[in-house]
Amino acid sequence: MLALDNDDDEESTKKPQISKRLSAVRDPADTEGMLALDDISDKEQADGDDAVPAKSKSNHHPDIYANLSEDQRDVVHDDAREDYRNFIKYNLPLGHSTRTWVRHGQPVLPEAPSHSMKLAASSFILNNGLTMCPYHSITNLTAINNFNPKSGQPVTGIAYPPTKSKKGLKDTSYLDRPPHVDAEGNVKPPKPNSYNPNFTLKRVLKFFPVSKDGIWMLHFGCTLNEVLVDFSFWKRTTIVSPSTSATNYLASPLKPRDRLYLCSILSHLNVKLEFLYQYDTQDSCVSAESQMLQWVDIMLAQIDQAKATETTTEPGPSKWRLEYMEISDEEKEDTFEKGKGPHSLPDIGGFTAGYRDKGKGKGRDEDSENDHDIDPRVLYSNSKSDSDSSNVRSPSSLKHLSELNLDNK
Repeated sequence: MLALDNDDDEESTKKPQISKRLSAVRDPADTEGMLALDDISDKEQADGDDAVPAKSKSNHHPDIYANLSEDQRDVVHDDAREDYRNFIKYNLPLGHSTRTWVRHGQPVLPEAPSHSMKLAASSFILNNGLTMCPYHSITNLTAINNFNPKSGQPVTGIAYPPTKSKKGLKDTSYLDRPPHVDAEGNVKPPKPNSYNPNFTLKRVLKFFPVSKDGIWMLHFGCTLNEVLVDFSFWKRTTIVSPSTSATNYLASPLKPRDRLYLCSILSHLNVKLEFLYQYDTQDSCVSAESQMLQWVDIMLAQIDQAKATETTTEPGPSKWRLEYMEISDEEKEDTFEKGKGPHSLPDIGGFTAGYRDKGKGKGRDEDSENDHDIDPRVLYSNSKSDSDSSNVRSPSSLKHLSELNLDNK
């Protein structure tokens, strides 16, 4: 915790004295306590997607990274680097303080979202076993979701209501080293320099609730794969002015609705979740070349599909040919109708950020006559079992993260 010591002179103050493990944020005991944090005004709720920092009776706001002094930030970064070295060397999970500041401070440990899905997802685990995304960690706007949209938006970007059940809640020790058993069968504390076999993606995913339709989510209703995408780009992005060359961090993560928009863009570009990580689910290094080749394979498959479609449809503008024709003055006015060309333009398809689910009522517009005009563009998955002309899915509706074959029960 931060301790502020004042000089006898009221007009001057000493630099804050910092404990070795800087953790200014206390986790609530359960989701009921988390929901109690949502003490915001009606005006703030009306614009609920805005990143409003959590309220505090103090003007200090010690849980906000921007309010830390330079010395305090040095401590945060040093602790995070030490935890990251222990992760690389011994496969130890990041400490609670580091996980907290990774969620609260964009510049803190930018390697966390890009090393592996295991490390990225573990950053959302609180000290009590609950899970929270960076957006909710910073804003505490916990009562806004698709089932209670206080922002006035029917689609908030938060697909599910908060999970209040403690069923299946794991202790963070579930990811720690197992005890050491000697030759005589005596159980002893783990050796300090031993490799930790318990920190795996499969164990990390046990901390996350699974919706009724089989989708991993966080305890506040965010969809895990969407949060992972936002987390990856938020932590690694620095904005630069082309005119002054000034640089700056983004500070706050994307609002949930903007996060959904980002995911729909990446879905259109055929970007898969695996492409964001340097190591796969088996902790094997994946080169950038290999990731690019996977993306090229996807694009080539889409090109083949587009070619096959073109052979059965009327040629588009790229296939039109210009032919010279002489038209007499008498015929000019009668040849073409005003405002219409000789060819009709093909329909331009749209994109869906959200999902339609075979008429089951999940965001489906029963009066829409254009469902068949929107091609299914599925982020992170090539599975055809859940995609057809009447079923357009976004990341929010995928039953599994990418094509990973993991047991989520």
